[in-house]
Amino acid sequence: MISLSSINTTLVIESYPEIQKLTSKLPENTRYIFKKNLSNLEDVFSNHNIKLLIINSKQIPLSISDIKAFYPSLKILVITTKDISHLNFVDEHIDKSKFRSKCLNCKIRKLLSINNENFLEIYSKGNIYLNPETKILYISEKYIHLTTNETNIIKYILEKDTICSINELKMIFGNRIKEKCITVLISRLRKKLRYTFGYTIIKNSYGKGYYIEI
Repeated sequence: MISLSSINTTLVIESYPEIQKLTSKLPENTRYIFKKNLSNLEDVFSNHNIKLLIINSKQIPLSISDIKAFYPSLKILVITTKDISHLNFVDEHIDKSKFRSKCLNCKIRKLLSINNENFLEIYSKGNIYLNPETKILYISEKYIHLTTNETNIIKYILEKDTICSINELKMIFGNRIKEKCITVLISRLRKKLRYTFGYTIIKNSYGKGYYIEI
């Protein structure tokens, strides 16, 4: 049996249907609390182990920075239609006008650091999210379906988080393919990303290899 103090709770201000759908896949020690307004907010934080707060930008209380200071491990995800870059206490945000439940799912998993059989590991850097199970790459509010080879390449570079040489990338395939094949595969992948997102996240450091950057 899990004690209440060990339960990771996500507090949602406003009941977004997309979030409620995710509850069926929650791991044993995670749950959601839904509130329509900010009444008795202090009591909620006092009585529950709140790890993540999901809130609409229009409802951010003046005391939120104080709450963040008192609960430093609290993560805050804001659903908004405006620029909130000046709010330094916000950990993640989603553009409500381009809302996608898949993107929300990735961001919740990242913020809660959930990694088990129900919530597979998400590889991320900035606003880049890769789900290796579904082979879907998310950048901001857009996403693209990848092949197995494309997924493995992006996963490897994200995981290493530095420049990856051609020889290193060949190891993904067990050195079974030639260097030129890797170069062609990455070239096609970069074009595919540019077509979908308007730019490519895979950069080339001449003579050294490839790395990922927005």
